[in-house]
Amino acid sequence: MSRPSTFSSPSPSSPSTALIATHNGWTLAQALGGRAPVSQATGLATTSASVALRWNAMTYSGGTISSYNLYRSTTSGAQNFSSPLATGISTSALSYVDSSVSPLTNYYYVVRPVIGTRVATTSAPDTEIKMMVPPVNMSLVHPWIANWEMCTQLMGRTIDRSNNYRCSYVGPGNNSGYYDVGSPVFWDTFPLGCNYTPPNATAALSCGSSTDGCIGTTGTPQGLVTGGTGQTYYDRMNGQCFVWTSSTNWTLSDLASSAQFAQMASNAPGLPPLVYIYQGQSQLACQQFSVPGQGIKGLPKHSQQIVAAAWPTSYTDTQILNLENGTNLPTTGACNSNFGSGLTYDNLATPSDLETLPFTFATGKNAVRTGSNATKNCVSLHGIQDMVGNVWQISTDQLGSCSTGTHTCLGITSTIDPTNTDYNWTTGATLPIHFDGTIGPGGTLAGQGPANYTSSWDFSAQSFNATSFLPVLGLPLVGSVAPAYDSLVIGTGSGQFNPSRFHTNFFALYSDNGNVTRSSAAGGSWVE
Repeated sequence: MSRPSTFSSPSPSSPSTALIATHNGWTLAQALGGRAPVSQATGLATTSASVALRWNAMTYSGGTISSYNLYRSTTSGAQNFSSPLATGISTSALSYVDSSVSPLTNYYYVVRPVIGTRVATTSAPDTEIKMMVPPVNMSLVHPWIANWEMCTQLMGRTIDRSNNYRCSYVGPGNNSGYYDVGSPVFWDTFPLGCNYTPPNATAALSCGSSTDGCIGTTGTPQGLVTGGTGQTYYDRMNGQCFVWTSSTNWTLSDLASSAQFAQMASNAPGLPPLVYIYQGQSQLACQQFSVPGQGIKGLPKHSQQIVAAAWPTSYTDTQILNLENGTNLPTTGACNSNFGSGLTYDNLATPSDLETLPFTFATGKNAVRTGSNATKNCVSLHGIQDMVGNVWQISTDQLGSCSTGTHTCLGITSTIDPTNTDYNWTTGATLPIHFDGTIGPGGTLAGQGPANYTSSWDFSAQSFNATSFLPVLGLPLVGSVAPAYDSLVIGTGSGQFNPSRFHTNFFALYSDNGNVTRSSAAGGSWVE
Protein backbone atom coordinates (compact mmCIF):
# COMPACT_ATOMS: atom_id res chain seq x y z
CA MET A 1 0.00 0.00 0.00
CA SER A 2 1.04 3.62 -0.39
CA ARG A 3 2.88 5.27 2.45
CA PRO A 4 2.48 8.89 3.69
CA SER A 5 4.53 11.64 2.17
CA THR A 6 6.55 13.53 4.76
CA PHE A 7 6.14 16.87 3.03
CA SER A 8 2.36 16.94 2.42
CA SER A 9 -0.10 19.19 4.25
CA PRO A 10 -3.85 19.85 4.12
CA SER A 11 -3.52 23.61 3.85
CA PRO A 12 -0.91 26.37 4.00
CA SER A 13 -1.99 27.08 7.59
CA SER A 14 -1.30 23.51 8.74
CA PRO A 15 1.96 22.51 7.08
CA SER A 16 2.67 19.68 9.53
CA THR A 17 -0.60 17.79 8.85
CA ALA A 18 -0.73 15.34 5.96
CA LEU A 19 -3.17 15.84 3.11
CA ILE A 20 -5.28 12.68 2.74
CA ALA A 21 -7.43 12.26 -0.38
CA THR A 22 -9.74 9.39 -1.21
CA HIS A 23 -8.77 6.99 -3.97
CA ASN A 24 -11.98 5.90 -5.76
CA GLY A 25 -10.84 2.84 -7.66
CA TRP A 26 -9.33 1.72 -10.97
CA THR A 27 -11.22 1.36 -14.25
CA LEU A 28 -8.43 0.10 -16.54
CA ALA A 29 -5.42 -2.07 -15.84
CA GLN A 30 -4.06 -3.30 -19.15
CA ALA A 31 -0.66 -4.93 -19.62
CA LEU A 32 0.65 -6.05 -23.01
CA GLY A 33 3.80 -8.04 -23.61
CA GLY A 34 4.34 -6.38 -26.98
CA ARG A 35 3.81 -7.72 -30.48
CA ALA A 36 6.31 -9.75 -32.52
CA PRO A 37 4.89 -10.82 -35.91
CA VAL A 38 6.17 -13.86 -37.80
CA SER A 39 8.96 -13.11 -40.25
CA GLN A 40 6.73 -13.35 -43.33
CA ALA A 41 4.12 -10.93 -41.93
CA THR A 42 4.86 -7.91 -44.12
CA GLY A 43 3.03 -4.78 -42.98
CA LEU A 44 2.56 -5.66 -39.31
CA ALA A 45 4.50 -3.53 -36.86
CA THR A 46 6.50 -4.81 -33.92
CA THR A 47 5.57 -3.13 -30.64
CA SER A 48 7.03 -3.03 -27.13
CA ALA A 49 5.53 -4.06 -23.82
CA SER A 50 3.30 -1.52 -22.06
CA VAL A 51 1.03 -0.92 -19.08
CA ALA A 52 -2.08 1.27 -19.34
CA LEU A 53 -3.88 2.50 -16.23
CA ARG A 54 -7.02 4.56 -15.68
CA TRP A 55 -8.64 5.55 -12.40
CA ASN A 56 -11.70 7.35 -11.12
CA ALA A 57 -11.31 10.97 -10.06
CA MET A 58 -10.10 11.19 -6.48
CA THR A 59 -11.84 13.35 -3.90
CA TYR A 60 -10.55 15.80 -1.31
CA SER A 61 -12.84 17.99 0.74
CA GLY A 62 -10.28 20.66 1.64
CA GLY A 63 -9.17 21.82 -1.80
CA THR A 64 -9.09 21.28 -5.55
CA ILE A 65 -7.07 18.53 -7.21
CA SER A 66 -5.02 20.10 -10.00
CA SER A 67 -3.21 17.02 -11.37
CA TYR A 68 -1.89 13.58 -10.49
CA ASN A 69 1.50 11.94 -10.00
CA LEU A 70 2.22 8.29 -10.74
CA TYR A 71 4.74 6.20 -8.81
CA ARG A 72 6.13 2.77 -9.65
CA SER A 73 8.20 0.07 -8.00
CA THR A 74 9.03 -3.57 -8.66
CA THR A 75 8.39 -4.31 -4.98
CA SER A 76 5.08 -3.80 -3.21
CA GLY A 77 5.08 -0.72 -0.96
CA ALA A 78 8.53 0.41 -2.07
CA GLN A 79 7.61 3.36 -4.30
CA ASN A 80 9.92 6.35 -3.99
CA PHE A 81 7.46 9.20 -3.44
CA SER A 82 10.16 11.80 -3.96
CA SER A 83 10.73 10.50 -7.50
CA PRO A 84 7.51 10.10 -9.53
CA LEU A 85 7.39 8.08 -12.72
CA ALA A 86 5.09 10.75 -14.16
CA THR A 87 3.81 14.16 -13.05
CA GLY A 88 1.19 16.59 -14.30
CA ILE A 89 -1.35 13.95 -15.32
CA SER A 90 -4.46 15.98 -16.00
CA THR A 91 -7.71 15.62 -14.10
CA SER A 92 -9.50 15.10 -17.41
CA ALA A 93 -7.22 12.26 -18.55
CA LEU A 94 -7.09 10.24 -15.32
CA SER A 95 -4.89 7.76 -17.17
CA TYR A 96 -1.32 6.93 -18.08
CA VAL A 97 0.50 4.55 -20.43
CA ASP A 98 3.85 3.26 -19.20
CA SER A 99 5.99 2.10 -22.11
CA SER A 100 9.14 1.58 -20.05
CA VAL A 101 8.25 -1.90 -18.81
CA SER A 102 9.67 -5.36 -19.56
CA PRO A 103 7.81 -8.62 -20.19
CA LEU A 104 7.56 -11.10 -17.31
CA THR A 105 8.14 -8.38 -14.71
CA ASN A 106 5.82 -7.28 -11.89
CA TYR A 107 5.22 -3.58 -11.29
CA TYR A 108 3.37 -1.87 -8.42
CA TYR A 109 1.75 1.50 -9.16
CA VAL A 110 0.34 4.20 -6.89
CA VAL A 111 -1.38 7.42 -8.03
CA ARG A 112 -1.42 10.49 -5.80
CA PRO A 113 -3.27 13.75 -6.37
CA VAL A 114 -1.59 17.16 -6.37
CA ILE A 115 -3.47 19.82 -4.40
CA GLY A 116 -2.00 23.26 -4.87
CA THR A 117 1.75 22.64 -4.67
CA ARG A 118 1.49 19.66 -2.37
CA VAL A 119 1.11 15.94 -3.04
CA ALA A 120 -1.53 14.17 -0.99
CA THR A 121 -1.49 10.64 0.34
CA THR A 122 -4.45 8.42 -0.52
CA SER A 123 -6.75 6.38 1.64
CA ALA A 124 -8.36 3.21 0.26
CA PRO A 125 -7.76 -0.58 0.22
CA ASP A 126 -6.71 -0.53 -3.44
CA THR A 127 -4.37 2.46 -3.72
CA GLU A 128 -1.58 0.18 -4.99
CA ILE A 129 -2.21 -1.97 -8.04
CA LYS A 130 -0.01 -4.86 -9.10
CA MET A 131 0.57 -5.22 -12.84
CA MET A 132 2.09 -8.42 -14.21
CA VAL A 133 3.53 -7.78 -17.67
CA PRO A 134 2.96 -10.87 -19.83
CA PRO A 135 5.29 -12.46 -22.41
CA VAL A 136 5.40 -11.15 -25.96
CA ASN A 137 2.16 -11.66 -27.94
CA MET A 138 0.15 -12.03 -24.74
CA SER A 139 -2.15 -9.76 -22.69
CA LEU A 140 -3.05 -9.56 -19.02
CA VAL A 141 -6.64 -10.07 -17.88
CA HIS A 142 -6.55 -8.28 -14.52
CA PRO A 143 -9.13 -9.63 -12.04
CA TRP A 144 -10.00 -6.21 -10.60
CA ILE A 145 -10.99 -4.86 -14.00
CA ALA A 146 -12.65 -8.10 -15.14
CA ASN A 147 -14.78 -8.21 -11.99
CA TRP A 148 -15.53 -4.47 -12.11
CA GLU A 149 -16.68 -4.66 -15.74
CA MET A 150 -19.00 -7.65 -15.21
CA CYS A 151 -20.32 -6.55 -11.82
CA THR A 152 -20.90 -2.84 -12.37
CA GLN A 153 -21.19 -2.39 -16.13
CA LEU A 154 -23.25 -5.49 -16.97
CA MET A 155 -24.99 -6.64 -13.78
CA GLY A 156 -25.32 -3.32 -11.95
CA ARG A 157 -23.81 -4.70 -8.75
CA THR A 158 -21.69 -3.02 -6.08
CA ILE A 159 -18.10 -4.25 -6.00
CA ASP A 160 -15.97 -4.97 -2.94
CA ARG A 161 -12.72 -3.10 -3.51
CA SER A 162 -11.17 -4.84 -0.52
CA ASN A 163 -11.68 -8.25 -2.16
CA ASN A 164 -10.62 -8.33 -5.80
CA TYR A 165 -13.49 -6.03 -6.90
CA ARG A 166 -15.86 -8.99 -6.63
CA CYS A 167 -19.64 -8.78 -6.16
CA SER A 168 -22.37 -11.06 -4.81
CA TYR A 169 -23.69 -13.48 -7.41
CA VAL A 170 -25.58 -16.78 -7.56
CA GLY A 171 -25.52 -18.80 -10.77
CA PRO A 172 -23.21 -20.50 -13.27
CA GLY A 173 -19.71 -19.10 -12.94
CA ASN A 174 -20.33 -18.61 -9.20
CA ASN A 175 -17.25 -18.47 -6.95
CA SER A 176 -18.38 -19.18 -3.36
CA GLY A 177 -21.32 -16.81 -3.60
CA TYR A 178 -19.52 -14.15 -5.61
CA TYR A 179 -18.66 -13.23 -9.14
CA ASP A 180 -14.86 -13.33 -8.94
CA VAL A 181 -12.59 -14.40 -11.79
CA GLY A 182 -9.81 -15.13 -9.33
CA SER A 183 -6.14 -14.74 -10.21
CA PRO A 184 -4.58 -12.65 -12.99
CA VAL A 185 -4.40 -14.57 -16.28
CA PHE A 186 -2.20 -14.17 -19.34
CA TRP A 187 -4.17 -14.52 -22.58
CA ASP A 188 -2.94 -14.80 -26.17
CA THR A 189 -3.32 -11.38 -27.76
CA PHE A 190 -4.01 -13.07 -31.11
CA PRO A 191 -5.72 -16.41 -31.87
CA LEU A 192 -3.52 -19.37 -32.71
CA GLY A 193 -2.51 -19.41 -36.37
CA CYS A 194 -1.15 -21.95 -38.83
CA ASN A 195 2.59 -21.40 -38.55
CA TYR A 196 3.41 -22.23 -42.15
CA THR A 197 7.06 -22.47 -43.14
CA PRO A 198 8.12 -19.08 -44.56
CA PRO A 199 10.00 -18.47 -47.82
CA ASN A 200 13.66 -19.35 -47.84
CA ALA A 201 16.44 -18.66 -50.30
CA THR A 202 16.85 -22.42 -50.59
CA ALA A 203 13.76 -23.79 -52.30
CA ALA A 204 14.05 -27.16 -50.58
CA LEU A 205 13.46 -25.45 -47.23
CA SER A 206 10.25 -23.86 -48.43
CA CYS A 207 8.16 -26.75 -49.71
CA GLY A 208 9.63 -26.20 -53.14
CA SER A 209 9.10 -22.44 -53.31
CA SER A 210 11.63 -19.83 -52.30
CA THR A 211 9.05 -17.11 -53.09
CA ASP A 212 5.90 -18.21 -51.30
CA GLY A 213 7.07 -20.70 -48.70
CA CYS A 214 4.80 -23.57 -47.66
CA ILE A 215 1.58 -22.03 -48.92
CA GLY A 216 -0.62 -22.56 -51.93
CA THR A 217 -4.04 -23.02 -53.49
CA THR A 218 -3.82 -26.71 -54.39
CA GLY A 219 -6.93 -27.72 -52.44
CA THR A 220 -4.74 -30.27 -50.66
CA PRO A 221 -0.97 -30.77 -50.73
CA GLN A 222 -1.16 -34.56 -50.85
CA GLY A 223 0.89 -35.78 -53.81
CA LEU A 224 1.20 -32.25 -55.16
CA VAL A 225 3.59 -30.54 -52.76
CA THR A 226 6.81 -32.05 -51.44
CA GLY A 227 7.68 -31.20 -47.85
CA GLY A 228 10.44 -31.92 -45.42
CA THR A 229 11.11 -32.49 -41.76
CA GLY A 230 9.73 -29.72 -39.58
CA GLN A 231 7.68 -28.09 -42.34
CA THR A 232 4.09 -26.84 -42.15
CA TYR A 233 1.91 -26.15 -45.19
CA TYR A 234 -1.13 -23.86 -45.41
CA ASP A 235 -3.75 -24.46 -48.10
CA ARG A 236 -5.54 -21.18 -48.88
CA MET A 237 -8.23 -22.91 -50.92
CA ASN A 238 -9.69 -24.78 -47.94
CA GLY A 239 -8.20 -22.86 -45.03
CA GLN A 240 -6.43 -26.00 -43.83
CA CYS A 241 -3.11 -26.48 -42.06
CA PHE A 242 -0.88 -29.53 -42.66
CA VAL A 243 2.33 -30.85 -41.15
CA TRP A 244 4.83 -33.06 -42.98
CA THR A 245 4.94 -36.47 -41.32
CA SER A 246 6.80 -38.70 -43.76
CA SER A 247 8.43 -38.70 -47.16
CA THR A 248 5.02 -38.85 -48.84
CA ASN A 249 2.45 -37.63 -46.37
CA TRP A 250 0.94 -34.43 -44.97
CA THR A 251 -1.23 -34.66 -41.83
CA LEU A 252 -4.20 -32.34 -41.39
CA SER A 253 -4.33 -30.26 -38.20
CA ASP A 254 -7.34 -32.07 -36.78
CA LEU A 255 -5.36 -35.32 -36.82
CA ALA A 256 -2.11 -33.87 -35.54
CA SER A 257 -0.16 -35.20 -32.56
CA SER A 258 1.15 -33.17 -29.63
CA ALA A 259 4.59 -32.77 -31.17
CA GLN A 260 3.08 -31.76 -34.51
CA PHE A 261 0.93 -29.09 -32.90
CA ALA A 262 3.99 -27.63 -31.21
CA GLN A 263 5.38 -27.19 -34.72
CA MET A 264 2.31 -26.04 -36.64
CA ALA A 265 0.63 -23.60 -34.19
CA SER A 266 1.74 -20.14 -33.06
CA ASN A 267 0.26 -17.09 -31.32
CA ALA A 268 2.46 -14.72 -33.31
CA PRO A 269 0.44 -12.34 -35.51
CA GLY A 270 0.51 -12.48 -39.29
CA LEU A 271 -0.71 -16.05 -39.78
CA PRO A 272 -3.92 -17.56 -41.14
CA PRO A 273 -6.15 -18.59 -38.21
CA LEU A 274 -5.98 -22.26 -37.24
CA VAL A 275 -9.43 -23.56 -38.25
CA TYR A 276 -10.92 -26.96 -39.15
CA ILE A 277 -9.84 -28.01 -35.69
CA TYR A 278 -12.27 -29.35 -33.13
CA GLN A 279 -12.50 -29.08 -29.36
CA GLY A 280 -10.24 -31.95 -28.30
CA GLN A 281 -7.55 -31.09 -30.82
CA SER A 282 -7.84 -27.40 -29.97
CA GLN A 283 -7.13 -28.23 -26.34
CA LEU A 284 -4.18 -30.37 -27.42
CA ALA A 285 -2.79 -27.51 -29.51
CA CYS A 286 -2.99 -25.10 -26.58
CA GLN A 287 -1.35 -27.56 -24.22
CA GLN A 288 1.86 -27.61 -26.25
CA PHE A 289 2.72 -24.18 -24.91
CA SER A 290 3.38 -22.89 -21.40
CA VAL A 291 3.61 -19.50 -19.75
CA PRO A 292 6.26 -18.74 -17.10
CA GLY A 293 4.61 -18.57 -13.71
CA GLN A 294 1.23 -19.77 -14.98
CA GLY A 295 1.91 -23.22 -16.41
CA ILE A 296 0.55 -25.00 -19.47
CA LYS A 297 -1.95 -23.20 -21.65
CA GLY A 298 -5.42 -24.59 -22.31
CA LEU A 299 -8.78 -23.72 -23.79
CA PRO A 300 -10.82 -21.26 -21.70
CA LYS A 301 -14.33 -21.58 -20.36
CA HIS A 302 -16.92 -19.60 -22.29
CA SER A 303 -17.40 -17.43 -19.18
CA GLN A 304 -13.69 -16.56 -19.45
CA GLN A 305 -14.08 -15.76 -23.15
CA ILE A 306 -16.76 -13.23 -22.24
CA VAL A 307 -14.37 -11.56 -19.81
CA ALA A 308 -11.51 -11.42 -22.32
CA ALA A 309 -13.78 -10.10 -25.09
CA ALA A 310 -15.33 -7.24 -23.09
CA TRP A 311 -15.37 -3.95 -24.96
CA PRO A 312 -13.67 -0.87 -23.49
CA THR A 313 -16.26 0.63 -21.17
CA SER A 314 -15.86 4.08 -22.74
CA TYR A 315 -17.46 2.82 -25.99
CA THR A 316 -21.08 3.67 -26.67
CA ASP A 317 -23.53 1.09 -28.00
CA THR A 318 -23.44 2.87 -31.36
CA GLN A 319 -19.64 2.65 -31.50
CA ILE A 320 -19.74 -1.04 -30.64
CA LEU A 321 -22.37 -1.76 -33.26
CA ASN A 322 -20.34 0.06 -35.92
CA LEU A 323 -17.22 -1.88 -34.96
CA GLU A 324 -18.91 -5.26 -35.00
CA ASN A 325 -20.66 -4.60 -38.30
CA GLY A 326 -17.85 -2.62 -39.95
CA THR A 327 -18.58 -2.05 -43.62
CA ASN A 328 -15.08 -1.31 -44.90
CA LEU A 329 -12.31 -3.06 -42.99
CA PRO A 330 -9.31 -1.16 -44.41
CA THR A 331 -11.01 2.11 -43.45
CA THR A 332 -12.59 1.20 -40.14
CA GLY A 333 -10.28 -1.53 -38.82
CA ALA A 334 -13.46 -3.12 -37.53
CA CYS A 335 -14.44 -6.69 -36.64
CA ASN A 336 -16.73 -8.10 -39.31
CA SER A 337 -14.46 -10.04 -41.64
CA ASN A 338 -17.18 -12.56 -42.57
CA PHE A 339 -17.74 -10.66 -45.82
CA GLY A 340 -14.29 -9.14 -46.13
CA SER A 341 -15.84 -5.79 -46.94
CA GLY A 342 -13.34 -3.47 -48.64
CA LEU A 343 -10.79 -6.27 -49.15
CA THR A 344 -9.96 -7.96 -52.47
CA TYR A 345 -9.37 -11.70 -52.35
CA ASP A 346 -7.48 -13.51 -55.09
CA ASN A 347 -6.42 -17.06 -55.98
CA LEU A 348 -2.66 -16.56 -55.85
CA ALA A 349 -0.49 -18.85 -53.76
CA THR A 350 0.53 -15.77 -51.79
CA PRO A 351 -2.20 -13.11 -52.02
CA SER A 352 -1.43 -9.65 -53.27
CA ASP A 353 -2.82 -8.38 -49.95
CA LEU A 354 -1.51 -10.48 -47.07
CA GLU A 355 -4.46 -9.38 -44.94
CA THR A 356 -6.57 -11.76 -47.06
CA LEU A 357 -4.19 -14.67 -46.53
CA PRO A 358 -6.68 -17.13 -44.94
CA PHE A 359 -8.94 -17.73 -47.95
CA THR A 360 -9.20 -17.32 -51.70
CA PHE A 361 -11.70 -15.61 -53.97
CA ALA A 362 -12.72 -18.98 -55.42
CA THR A 363 -13.91 -20.37 -52.10
CA GLY A 364 -16.40 -17.62 -51.41
CA LYS A 365 -15.24 -17.60 -47.79
CA ASN A 366 -13.56 -14.65 -46.12
CA ALA A 367 -11.33 -14.07 -43.11
CA VAL A 368 -8.20 -12.08 -42.32
CA ARG A 369 -4.83 -13.02 -40.88
CA THR A 370 -4.22 -12.93 -37.13
CA GLY A 371 -3.32 -9.47 -35.80
CA SER A 372 -4.57 -8.00 -39.06
CA ASN A 373 -4.46 -4.25 -39.71
CA ALA A 374 -7.95 -4.76 -41.18
CA THR A 375 -9.26 -5.51 -37.67
CA LYS A 376 -6.85 -3.33 -35.70
CA ASN A 377 -9.69 -1.62 -33.83
CA CYS A 378 -11.35 -4.89 -32.88
CA VAL A 379 -9.53 -4.91 -29.54
CA SER A 380 -11.02 -5.69 -26.15
CA LEU A 381 -10.79 -3.92 -22.82
CA HIS A 382 -7.76 -6.10 -22.05
CA GLY A 383 -5.97 -5.44 -25.36
CA ILE A 384 -6.91 -8.75 -27.01
CA GLN A 385 -7.62 -8.62 -30.75
CA ASP A 386 -10.34 -10.48 -32.69
CA MET A 387 -12.27 -11.96 -29.79
CA VAL A 388 -15.17 -10.67 -31.88
CA GLY A 389 -15.18 -11.33 -35.62
CA ASN A 390 -12.85 -13.25 -37.92
CA VAL A 391 -13.25 -16.92 -36.85
CA TRP A 392 -15.03 -18.77 -34.05
CA GLN A 393 -13.02 -19.63 -30.95
CA ILE A 394 -13.71 -22.83 -29.05
CA SER A 395 -14.19 -23.11 -25.29
CA THR A 396 -14.34 -26.14 -22.97
CA ASP A 397 -18.12 -25.86 -22.43
CA GLN A 398 -20.12 -28.84 -23.65
CA LEU A 399 -23.64 -30.05 -24.39
CA GLY A 400 -24.88 -33.63 -24.46
CA SER A 401 -28.10 -35.67 -24.69
CA CYS A 402 -29.33 -33.78 -27.73
CA SER A 403 -32.63 -35.05 -29.08
CA THR A 404 -33.94 -35.18 -32.62
CA GLY A 405 -37.44 -35.66 -31.25
CA THR A 406 -37.62 -32.82 -28.73
CA HIS A 407 -35.01 -30.59 -30.36
CA THR A 408 -33.23 -30.03 -27.05
CA CYS A 409 -29.69 -30.24 -25.72
CA LEU A 410 -28.64 -30.58 -22.09
CA GLY A 411 -25.64 -28.94 -20.47
CA ILE A 412 -22.99 -31.30 -19.11
CA THR A 413 -19.73 -31.04 -17.21
CA SER A 414 -16.81 -30.65 -19.59
CA THR A 415 -14.98 -33.88 -20.33
CA ILE A 416 -11.81 -32.07 -21.37
CA ASP A 417 -11.90 -29.74 -18.35
CA PRO A 418 -13.73 -31.30 -15.37
CA THR A 419 -13.36 -28.03 -13.46
CA ASN A 420 -15.72 -26.37 -15.94
CA THR A 421 -19.19 -27.07 -14.56
CA ASP A 422 -20.75 -23.83 -15.83
CA TYR A 423 -23.28 -25.64 -18.06
CA ASN A 424 -23.99 -28.18 -15.31
CA TRP A 425 -24.02 -25.83 -12.35
CA THR A 426 -25.89 -26.84 -9.19
CA THR A 427 -26.66 -25.23 -5.85
CA GLY A 428 -29.26 -26.82 -3.63
CA ALA A 429 -31.36 -27.95 -6.55
CA THR A 430 -30.08 -28.92 -9.99
CA LEU A 431 -30.12 -25.87 -12.23
CA PRO A 432 -27.99 -26.64 -15.29
CA ILE A 433 -27.93 -24.81 -18.60
CA HIS A 434 -30.40 -26.84 -20.64
CA PHE A 435 -31.52 -25.67 -24.07
CA ASP A 436 -34.98 -27.12 -23.65
CA GLY A 437 -37.45 -24.24 -23.77
CA THR A 438 -37.76 -24.28 -19.97
CA ILE A 439 -34.37 -23.14 -18.70
CA GLY A 440 -32.73 -21.88 -21.87
CA PRO A 441 -34.17 -21.47 -25.36
CA GLY A 442 -34.88 -24.62 -27.36
CA GLY A 443 -37.42 -27.35 -27.89
CA THR A 444 -40.53 -27.20 -30.02
CA LEU A 445 -42.28 -24.22 -28.51
CA ALA A 446 -45.91 -23.37 -29.18
CA GLY A 447 -46.38 -21.09 -32.13
CA GLN A 448 -42.78 -21.30 -33.36
CA GLY A 449 -43.11 -24.16 -35.81
CA PRO A 450 -41.49 -27.59 -36.04
CA ALA A 451 -38.27 -26.32 -37.62
CA ASN A 452 -37.40 -23.71 -35.02
CA TYR A 453 -34.47 -25.77 -33.79
CA THR A 454 -32.48 -24.95 -36.94
CA SER A 455 -32.78 -21.19 -36.59
CA SER A 456 -30.51 -18.75 -34.83
CA TRP A 457 -31.80 -16.93 -31.78
CA ASP A 458 -31.68 -13.17 -31.92
CA PHE A 459 -31.11 -11.94 -28.38
CA SER A 460 -32.81 -8.59 -28.83
CA ALA A 461 -35.87 -10.19 -30.46
CA GLN A 462 -36.24 -12.44 -27.41
CA SER A 463 -37.03 -15.44 -29.60
CA PHE A 464 -37.88 -18.78 -27.99
CA ASN A 465 -39.55 -17.01 -25.05
CA ALA A 466 -36.10 -15.94 -23.84
CA THR A 467 -37.04 -12.92 -21.76
CA SER A 468 -34.00 -12.88 -19.48
CA PHE A 469 -30.26 -12.67 -19.98
CA LEU A 470 -27.37 -14.18 -18.02
CA PRO A 471 -24.38 -11.85 -18.57
CA VAL A 472 -21.86 -14.22 -16.92
CA LEU A 473 -22.42 -16.79 -19.69
CA GLY A 474 -23.76 -14.40 -22.31
CA LEU A 475 -26.85 -16.55 -22.77
CA PRO A 476 -30.60 -15.96 -22.97
CA LEU A 477 -32.89 -17.67 -20.45
CA VAL A 478 -36.58 -18.43 -20.39
CA GLY A 479 -38.29 -16.07 -17.95
CA SER A 480 -39.71 -18.71 -15.61
CA VAL A 481 -36.27 -19.86 -14.47
CA ALA A 482 -34.50 -16.50 -14.48
CA PRO A 483 -34.80 -15.64 -10.75
CA ALA A 484 -32.96 -18.83 -9.76
CA TYR A 485 -30.03 -17.85 -11.96
CA ASP A 486 -29.48 -14.28 -10.75
CA SER A 487 -30.08 -13.11 -14.31
CA LEU A 488 -31.50 -9.86 -15.69
CA VAL A 489 -34.86 -9.29 -17.33
CA ILE A 490 -34.45 -8.08 -20.92
CA GLY A 491 -36.07 -4.68 -21.08
CA THR A 492 -35.63 -0.95 -20.81
CA GLY A 493 -36.72 -0.56 -17.19
CA SER A 494 -34.58 0.09 -14.14
CA GLY A 495 -32.34 -2.86 -13.29
CA GLN A 496 -33.09 -4.58 -16.61
CA PHE A 497 -30.76 -5.44 -19.47
CA ASN A 498 -31.47 -3.09 -22.35
CA PRO A 499 -31.82 -5.06 -25.63
CA SER A 500 -29.93 -2.31 -27.47
CA ARG A 501 -26.78 -3.66 -25.80
CA PHE A 502 -27.02 -6.95 -27.71
CA HIS A 503 -25.68 -5.31 -30.91
CA THR A 504 -27.30 -7.91 -33.22
CA ASN A 505 -25.79 -10.79 -31.22
CA PHE A 506 -27.32 -14.21 -31.70
CA PHE A 507 -27.03 -17.78 -30.48
CA ALA A 508 -27.44 -20.83 -32.72
CA LEU A 509 -27.74 -24.53 -31.93
CA TYR A 510 -28.58 -27.44 -34.20
CA SER A 511 -29.82 -30.23 -31.94
CA ASP A 512 -30.70 -32.85 -34.53
CA ASN A 513 -27.38 -34.46 -35.44
CA GLY A 514 -27.70 -37.20 -32.82
CA ASN A 515 -26.98 -37.63 -29.14
CA VAL A 516 -23.33 -36.64 -29.35
CA THR A 517 -21.27 -34.29 -27.23
CA ARG A 518 -20.73 -30.95 -28.86
CA SER A 519 -18.69 -27.94 -27.85
CA SER A 520 -19.29 -24.22 -27.52
CA ALA A 521 -17.64 -21.68 -29.81
CA ALA A 522 -18.04 -17.92 -29.65
CA GLY A 523 -17.12 -14.55 -31.05
CA GLY A 524 -16.41 -15.34 -34.68
CA SER A 525 -18.14 -15.47 -38.01
CA TRP A 526 -16.70 -17.96 -40.49
CA VAL A 527 -17.51 -21.62 -39.80
CA GLU A 528 -18.25 -24.86 -41.68
